[in-house]
Amino acid sequence: MRDLKLSSFEPFEKMKERVECPKCKKSCKYYCCKCIEPMVETPKLNLPVKVTVIAHPTEKTSKSSIIPAKLVAPTDV
Repeated sequence: MRDLKLSSFEPFEKMKERVECPKCKKSCKYYCCKCIEPMVETPKLNLPVKVTVIAHPTEKTSKSSIIPAKLVAPTDV
């Protein structure tokens, strides 16, 4: 943990308005919770373990905290 370094938050701080998702045309700010696509360049990392996420059927993806994790730690990195 001592060697952990965070990337700059500057791309997120620069975003002042929502943008249209290029795939579904939904208005989003940081990421599209429908397409699970970032609207700004995000740092990528490899997790040392495989993670399976099970969501409740009534949980809204727009309120889920796992979507940002999927963006910074994709399985195809």
